[in-house]
Amino acid sequence: MRGKPSVDRIKLIQSVMSDQINPTSADDAAAFMHEIAAIAFDGYFAGGGAYLNFGVGSWLDGKLTVLLLRAGKLSQSSFVKVLIGVGADKSLDEWKNVVDGYLILQDLPCYKSNLLPELPLEANEIWRVAYDLMHREWWPKAHNGQLISGANFPILPVTSSDSPRSVLARHFASDVGELPIQGGWGYTQEDSIIIDKYDPVVDRSVPFNGIRLEKIIAELRISEELVFSRPLGHCLMEIKWSMTTQRLHCSGDKSYDRLTFEISAFHATDWIELKSEYEGPYGYGTPGFDVHTHEQKREERRVRFTRDFWYDITSFFGDN
Repeated sequence: MRGKPSVDRIKLIQSVMSDQINPTSADDAAAFMHEIAAIAFDGYFAGGGAYLNFGVGSWLDGKLTVLLLRAGKLSQSSFVKVLIGVGADKSLDEWKNVVDGYLILQDLPCYKSNLLPELPLEANEIWRVAYDLMHREWWPKAHNGQLISGANFPILPVTSSDSPRSVLARHFASDVGELPIQGGWGYTQEDSIIIDKYDPVVDRSVPFNGIRLEKIIAELRISEELVFSRPLGHCLMEIKWSMTTQRLHCSGDKSYDRLTFEISAFHATDWIELKSEYEGPYGYGTPGFDVHTHEQKREERRVRFTRDFWYDITSFFGDN
């Protein structure tokens, strides 16, 4: 839940956005970082709160980011240390507020900027500190006592009380609209995705391409499984896939297509750590950076698995 800051804190953020604040002493810098950390724990930056109120976008975006980095150098400390210190007596829910304000980190322009090479390393450290606490205590409680080890929340099949048709239409409406499908998610033959060429949403003015539709649905289910269906902060990144086999199965008057895909991806925390290592101040292009070691680490961190996609293709099997 997003907290409501005091009037003084509102004025502080307004001063940041209007370039009216610029700590000039170590004490002022330390006090500034302490106050920003306190606001983060209050939850005011969680869930887009700062964007809705001041257009900051995130509590580590733009002007605020630059000021935090400058304040850290001025005070000969860092926002990481301040955050950890302020968080020493904070509750798990308050730590969750910090993490909620961090989830769009990899999308921020300043994260990718060569002008702020130290940001990814510092930001990643805060992210991992907060998540370490959450993995050990908050998430196990939130998931009925199920123990979660690090960022590696199990990769599980999609489960939803809503039909695949409605779920995919909700999440990918702008990409594919409503799909002519019924049935299940296609993990087994009994749970096959039924493709219906006679569904009312099918455009009759163009030839029906069921094979192409199978591959589109596979791509959407992969995204649903690895992104949309994951717990908060546990989406996978840099997802790749390739079809390895395609087999026809017939049972009675039904025809089924079974596609098998090899899929690979990174857990979000691993991806950010590797990206920070590669793009940071001691990353690629610097004398001490070992490309071979980095690539080896990437291979070790990349998660690989296979998935079957079962389709009932009776409605269009045999079409030319």
